[in-house]
Amino acid sequence: MQEKKNILYEDDNRAYDLSIYAPKPQGPEEVPEIKVVSKRKPKQKLITVQNVALALILVVMTAFMLYNRAVLTEIGGQIATQNGVLNELQSETERLSVELDRKMSLNSIENYATTQLGLSKMQKYQVEYVNLSQGDQVELTQKGETQPKTDRFAQFVDMLKEYLKV
Repeated sequence: MQEKKNILYEDDNRAYDLSIYAPKPQGPEEVPEIKVVSKRKPKQKLITVQNVALALILVVMTAFMLYNRAVLTEIGGQIATQNGVLNELQSETERLSVELDRKMSLNSIENYATTQLGLSKMQKYQVEYVNLSQGDQVELTQKGETQPKTDRFAQFVDMLKEYLKV
């Protein structure tokens, strides 16, 4: 009876389509067509060109880095050489400064004056004292004295030059 019900429902279109749940007859399945594609050589060439370009870039970068290291090493050597020269010059400056201090000391100057110039220390009998305790004096000129006009003109010119800083 079950078979009748299925048949009834298959022909009957009342509420639901139950045919989708019915077993499907098995028959020959469709086999998709397989296409054989030949090897794609252009992609391999492209990959090869990319690899060569990448290798070339790496070689150039490596060469550039080696060159930079060589330049840095050379500059480092020059710096070390110049630092050595600087140290030598600083020690020479220090030596000359000490020698100058030694030569400019009072004992050295006194020794040079006595031996080379033939000078001697001052003796007491060579000292003369000057007495300036006579007091200050002011000397007035007479009112009647006048300077000649040429002297006054010369003084005016001198004052003008001094003012103009000529």
